Amino acid sequence: MKACMSCGRQIAAMFVACPYCGVSQQLQTPISMMGEQTRVCMGCGRRVPISYFACPYCGRPVVATSADKKNTSYPLIAGIFEILSGISGLILAAFFVVLASFSSYYSYYFPAFICGGVVGVFGILALIGGIFCLQRKNYGMALVGAIFSLFSGGILFGVLAIIFTVLGKDEFK
Repeated sequence: MKACMSCGRQIAAMFVACPYCGVSQQLQTPISMMGEQTRVCMGCGRRVPISYFACPYCGRPVVATSADKKNTSYPLIAGIFEILSGISGLILAAFFVVLASFSSYYSYYFPAFICGGVVGVFGILALIGGIFCLQRKNYGMALVGAIFSLFSGGILFGVLAIIFTVLGKDEFK
């Protein structure tokens, strides 16, 4: 049983119109909701404004959905730091390889070449993580790229990339 929205008499819950006064019991979308962002109530299926915490039609709490989340620029900033770190890591790797190739001593050649290769791989991983950050895809790979940006392009870029990646965690698909 429910009360009629017009006359207040008790009517069956399944009635779509009051048998006493004839007023429809189905609410229309209020004019005030036109143009507002809305979400669907999981209780009754009607659209309610995003700003509502409870459905005005059935009274159930309205839960925020992933579509209601606001996008911030955290993943964008993290991606930029990761890409800058990756590029600087690749430049540093090229420097090590060039240094190794001009070295006349074998004892300098091998360590410089190995360091250049390792920093180059870290730089590539930081670049890949930066791309995932910019696309807001695969949070795990974006975080791995941020961590490797610590070792490829400098601690400052790496720390900032990790901070912004973690702050933007909820925006990844």
